[in-house]
Amino acid sequence: MLAAKRAGIKTVILPERNRKDLEEDVPAQLREGMSFLFAKTITDVLDNALTPPQKEKRIKVTSRNGSSEKAAANQAQVAVDAPLPADVPQPSAPPAAVARKN
Repeated sequence: MLAAKRAGIKTVILPERNRKDLEEDVPAQLREGMSFLFAKTITDVLDNALTPPQKEKRIKVTSRNGSSEKAAANQAQVAVDAPLPADVPQPSAPPAAVARKN
């Protein structure tokens, strides 16, 4: 409980059988500002710990003339065809394969 409190965790899921231990062994001052959920089964834990997936947000990319497909294609084309600056070393061919000794 102390680690959860220090980490700023507000809700803790505990096994139902530990309810009595929490009430008897953890000081009220430490429990203050925290809420506790008591689980009997793993389903109880999962239902409270996991949230449903959020809907995917789609971002529409458009060019200045309003065409969305051309804008995406143009962006990819610029990224591929842009020349490297003069001060950046040019890529070289991969090293030749080294023959292994048998």
